[in-house]
Amino acid sequence: MKMNRQLSRLSGHDAPIQSTADDLLNGFGVARAIHRVLVTAPANWSTRIGLYGPWGSGKTSILNLLRILEEEDGAIVISFSAWSATGESDVVAQFYRALAERLRSERIQLPTRQRAKELAAKVSGFAVFARWARLGAEELAPVPPVVKKVATEALSKLSSAASAWTRIGRKDLEAITTLLNGRRVVVFIDDLDRADPRLVPKTLLAMRELLDWPGFSFVLAFDRRAISSALSEYSQAFGDDAQGFLEKVIDVPFEVTDAREEQRMRLAEAAFRACCDLIPVEAIAAFLPILPSQPRRVKLIARMMGALQPSLARHSVEEVDWTGIGLYLVIKEASQVVADWVVKAATAEGVDWTLWARDENERRKKEEEVRSNVLGLLNEPHLPPDADRIADATLRLLRHWDMESNETVLYWVEIAYREPDITLSEFHKLRDEFADGQSAALVEIAIRRATSIASVPVQQASAHFLDVAVTSYRMALDAMAGSHTRVEWEARYADAKKTLLLLEYVWIQRKNGELAAAASQGAISATLLSVVARWLTWTNNDGELSLRQRERELALAVIESCIDPELLFAETDPFWESHGADSPRSSELMKAWRSTVRAALAPRVVTRLCEKFLKTNGLALIAAGDDRLGPWLIENEKSPLYTNADLTRQLVEVMQAGRVSSESVRIALSKNARLYLRQLLFQTRDASWGGIEDAKAIHARHPEIIPAAWAAIIDIPVPFRMQSSLRKLRTDLLKVGVISDQLPGPSWLKDEAEASTVIPSPPPAAVSS
Repeated sequence: MKMNRQLSRLSGHDAPIQSTADDLLNGFGVARAIHRVLVTAPANWSTRIGLYGPWGSGKTSILNLLRILEEEDGAIVISFSAWSATGESDVVAQFYRALAERLRSERIQLPTRQRAKELAAKVSGFAVFARWARLGAEELAPVPPVVKKVATEALSKLSSAASAWTRIGRKDLEAITTLLNGRRVVVFIDDLDRADPRLVPKTLLAMRELLDWPGFSFVLAFDRRAISSALSEYSQAFGDDAQGFLEKVIDVPFEVTDAREEQRMRLAEAAFRACCDLIPVEAIAAFLPILPSQPRRVKLIARMMGALQPSLARHSVEEVDWTGIGLYLVIKEASQVVADWVVKAATAEGVDWTLWARDENERRKKEEEVRSNVLGLLNEPHLPPDADRIADATLRLLRHWDMESNETVLYWVEIAYREPDITLSEFHKLRDEFADGQSAALVEIAIRRATSIASVPVQQASAHFLDVAVTSYRMALDAMAGSHTRVEWEARYADAKKTLLLLEYVWIQRKNGELAAAASQGAISATLLSVVARWLTWTNNDGELSLRQRERELALAVIESCIDPELLFAETDPFWESHGADSPRSSELMKAWRSTVRAALAPRVVTRLCEKFLKTNGLALIAAGDDRLGPWLIENEKSPLYTNADLTRQLVEVMQAGRVSSESVRIALSKNARLYLRQLLFQTRDASWGGIEDAKAIHARHPEIIPAAWAAIIDIPVPFRMQSSLRKLRTDLLKVGVISDQLPGPSWLKDEAEASTVIPSPPPAAVSS
């Protein structure tokens, strides 16, 4: 369900609301409760209200709503922010300036205009009274001349040097009170918790006299934790939470309570509608439980989502990972450090965050591990009060992302900084156009456009184009399998055919260019083959059977063009032969398909392996275990190196031909042949795909291989210090079943008895001077 964009009075994530029409969290209810306390207080009392809440919880919004109630009731409302205070007396000075300006703005009219003129003449030296008398606003009871004189002096002090506030005395206050004729004055002091923490204690101490003005009501809005911390750091006499001091300053405290779920939903929906009208309402509801309680922070997250709208608009609504993006932005708003950590954890190789799929003990252990990491990252310098909420959001996101590839996770995380080259929605439009005319120019234009939009090389745009194409085909097949009606199945079948047509163009018809080069890469080839393998058994009707036949031809073209045949071979899992088939028929089809793929790949795989025998350090990575397929090819008796007579002959011939090549080739061959035999004998790593028994079986089947490798080894003499290891290798080969005559010893290789009698030459004698 898509929300329609509407005009909103939400002027910014940090802007407080200005009217009841914008009140989505029942702030008016708190304002009304405070108003009742103010109107019922004795007229000659000083009333001091504390409005407590963390930053962004809506305190200023409540003050704005309270202003409406107070002004409707005839009160004079004075408000100022203590944020910009520069000294302990500056907050009080700001109050006096605000009071003077507010009183000037009040229009007070005497009983008659003539009387106003007379009073204006008597107080002609005081511009404020002259202005009030001229403008007029309401009836004012007769004021004794002595009071006028004192009030004039008091207001003169207020309007001039506010920093000298201590000069205003009790008579000044009484005169001002009399002049106001019983009207209630309500003073809002906001953002005290944002002032310099070093100034807060002295400011509050200085304000104690100010807050005792009779007939004045004060509403102080601040984060109690921040003020308590500032007071505690100022003096230990205040205690850890300074609650005792605050109780002497504040008469009636009010807390900004957390909004109820329906209120938070209204706020979130309004904020996201104003910033990003693409997001479905259902998506907001999905991450509503872990949104922060402060309205300001919810609005900020909505703005962060809104910043992604230009890029998200290029996707279909169904294509966007709204849940993942929403959870990530919630975490990012709270802590960039935790956001970076969760991305790193989600994309780490070999880590499984599917916590619900495990047993209860393991799930709890994993959750505690995540919570401990998150809380540790947040505890700088102090643990925030909503740390558990952030930890919950992190757990939810890790579970959600566990179902996604690393590429998908990074795609949505980085979308704010990396414009997508081509989206799934854009590909579908191209696919439909291509199906109508099969114009190669459409594909070229799409890739060039993607290159321009994302500012990436053509090769990169081509590679991602193929990723999107294969993803589109996989989604179409999934949708076919999940169809509930014939009409739905036909629509998805049509999508699959159109996508397959484009895939066939890329891998079968197109042979040159950047797109063909991208199609030859191992990763995308392996991905497409995995899609083909998954649907081998789905042949329930003529449509599915037709797709399977075309997929087989496409797969063979992919195998032929791939420049990384080892990767494709390894993806058939020759190591364990696991396939997850759910029936004997499926198992047989999978085995047959894998045999077909391996047979097509084996000649190139073995040829490339044989070429390594003639290169310097050609088998070093295999011997070190850093080659995924190489060890299995050499060690396992099921390897095509030993099951295909032609490929076995190729290996023997390479070793024989290398012996009559250049010296550098002969040296490389000698070292690689030695690594090969050690690999065969389980002597290069802690783990192996073979072992002595496999080596015996290989030698029994192909007795020509080991002698050919031995001949290549002894073709190059080795230093004396290395001869013992070579003699040991020969002994081990004899144990495998190789006869002694097939392992001749060269003249330079001393037997053990001869080697033990060799006396090293003495060092040269020192030359006498």
